[in-house]
Amino acid sequence: VTLSDASGRALLSHTENQYDAVAAGAVKLGPQPEAPEPKRETEDGALAWGHRHETEGLLWAAHEDYARGLASNPDSSRLHMAIGKVALNLQRYEEALTHLRSAQSKLPDNSELRYYLGHALLFHGEQAEARANWEAIRADRQFGPAATLEMGGLAARAGQWKDALASFRLAAERSPDQIRVGVYEVALLRRLEDAAAARTRLAYWRALDPTSVS
Repeated sequence: VTLSDASGRALLSHTENQYDAVAAGAVKLGPQPEAPEPKRETEDGALAWGHRHETEGLLWAAHEDYARGLASNPDSSRLHMAIGKVALNLQRYEEALTHLRSAQSKLPDNSELRYYLGHALLFHGEQAEARANWEAIRADRQFGPAATLEMGGLAARAGQWKDALASFRLAAERSPDQIRVGVYEVALLRRLEDAAAARTRLAYWRALDPTSVS
């Protein structure tokens, strides 16, 4: 069986009962050599250990990894950013802001950093600066939709319903499968007493995720 594109170029092929495998003679039996563990005190090692612990949900362990790395590499913007994000998740907002600001001095155009810095600033009541950071990354493919959603939340809390709705809809356009955007959009349409539009959009979002209980 061969899968080809429009020009006839083979993209994928499969022959029944034929398999790609390593020859028996190429396999070494017995204990296998282990890759050396990264050194925790180095920048790359601290980032590797921290990332491992984050993926395992061990945020305090990740925080310790990044802190140990920073003790040896105090100017590492990557470590400041990593520990700032973890501190934010641990609700250590003052610490998060300190580290994220430090990282921003060397990574001023990093969209991921600006997104999390916006949250740290918001928890410190710095709404204008938080908004400025999110505004700066609205066009970013990865973090732009989430930043736009947060800007909509700021507008909604300020009673700027139409601005909030515009932000939610822009976030939906850029990330059409983000169901949380739909929850906010429908709620805001109901707040604006536009029942017909709310029902239409609710049907749209339910079609995308029929199992959602939001």
